[in-house]
Parts: sequence; structure tokens; C-alpha cells
Amino acid sequence: MSKITFKQVLKLLYQARAGRVTQENLGRFLLNPDICPGYTVSQDYTVTVDYGKTVEEMVASGRYTIVNGNIIKHKFPIKENGMVQVTTVLVHFNLRMNTKDLLCYLNEGNLRPANSAEFLGFGTTFPEVELEFPIVCLDPCQEVPMIGQRVLTLSAYGPLDRVLDLRNFNCDKWEEYCQFLAVRK
Repeated sequence: MSKITFKQVLKLLYQARAGRVTQENLGRFLLNPDICPGYTVSQDYTVTVDYGKTVEEMVASGRYTIVNGNIIKHKFPIKENGMVQVTTVLVHFNLRMNTKDLLCYLNEGNLRPANSAEFLGFGTTFPEVELEFPIVCLDPCQEVPMIGQRVLTLSAYGPLDRVLDLRNFNCDKWEEYCQFLAVRK
């Protein structure tokens, strides 16, 4: 069993004060204090991914209103083949966190970030979800000179406009309202 650090206790108290600590995640925290005490994992979302499609075809299938023009196949290569079904979940930490910590918590929760094709498949299959909150794909793909790696995001601009965009992978603090698409290992 790990020793609990002062920083971990402060995170727990912050989450408790906000009313987000349940008996289940408190128990999980006590067993492993490296786990973020207040995060939640959504219901399962089953997504069919067609790796035979190009990124452009996957984007077109999503019928987004606004698409970042840098989301193209040579910047987001698809390495897998065939059609597969993947069970994805949305992970919500409800506090501002950096990418490194987010990836650690996903790993501790036996999750991995969804890849770009899985993320685009999610956006196509469940178009209404991004209207509720921004969704982030923590699978870094595009390298931009002097900026670094970029990741895909889904969000809304107004009540009906669906946006597929890019953000910096090494974000110092992701907003607390973001949710992260993950796959169970």
C-alpha cells in the first residue's frame, strides 16, 4: 500500500467539498491514493470503427458543421485494418488537470485513450453527446512545428453546430467540464 501524500489529501478534500466523493471512489482512493478520488466513468458506448476509411471519409461520416482543415490523412494516419466494434467510455474528472496526470489516471483505471479512428467513430455514432460537453481524444497525432502534438476534440458552437477541432496535447490544465474518450483495456 502506498503512503498518502499531502497533495493527494488536498485533492480528496477539494473533491469532497464539491460533493463528488462517493463511498465507492473513496474506497478506491484509500486502496490506491494515486487514483483521482472524484472522477466518474460513463455508461458504455459501443462504436463500430471502419479502418478501411480514410480520415477524410470518417470526418464526412460525422456530418460536423465546423471542421478544422488540418484534420487530413497524412497528419492522422490510420494504421489498423478492417471493421471492429469497440466499447468506449467517457471519463470526467471534474477538475482542471494536465495531460500527464490524466493519462496516469486513465491507466490506473485500466483504460487507454481512444485512438483517432475510434474517436471519429464515436462522433459519428453519438452526435448528440458533444452538444452537452466537450470531448477530448488524448491520442496525440498531428505534430505542429513550435506548437507540438495536437489532439482531436468534439464540441458544440451553439445548440446545433457540431465542431471537430484540434487542441494542444500537452495542455497544462484541461477545463473541468471536458470529458475524455477512453477504451477499456
